[in-house]
Amino acid sequence: MPKIIADVKDTILKTARYQLFETGYASISLRVLARECHIAVGTIYNYFSSKDELIATIMLEDWIKTLQQMDQHISTTASTEEGFSCLYDELNHFCNIYKALFEQAQSTIDTVQKRHDLLLYQLKERIEHLLTRFDDTEELEFSTLLAELILISTTRKSVSKQQFNHMIHRLIRKD
Repeated sequence: MPKIIADVKDTILKTARYQLFETGYASISLRVLARECHIAVGTIYNYFSSKDELIATIMLEDWIKTLQQMDQHISTTASTEEGFSCLYDELNHFCNIYKALFEQAQSTIDTVQKRHDLLLYQLKERIEHLLTRFDDTEELEFSTLLAELILISTTRKSVSKQQFNHMIHRLIRKD
């Protein structure tokens, strides 16, 4: 009869979180993790299909806490600007927690970032040309942001063309 261990998933997550922040992503071994949790390696695979999924679950838990903090700040801030500042602070805090993990994945991130930056620069140039052509030079300082908006809107499909057009109208209207 297999032994019953209470809260196995929580034990795995807690131990993995400790390893992640003490020794780093690269040194996490599912075999060592299983040994420290006093379980078989296969038991970990009952909950997580891979080391990456395990780490992603830890990050997701922290991200949910970050979102909850953001929600709390939004409901108590005195102004929109203060609210945005709180959103920035909470996201910055989350990023700082995982800074070492992000740095360990930096080579992959660098490759993606270089491609993103090139595409962003190319879009930014065209946006600046468009804004200059129609004498909307006041908006030139937002050309990088507008380029990011186009990238997000088209690559993530989280923003429809209609929503995109509405945002652009709101951002550059002359009313």
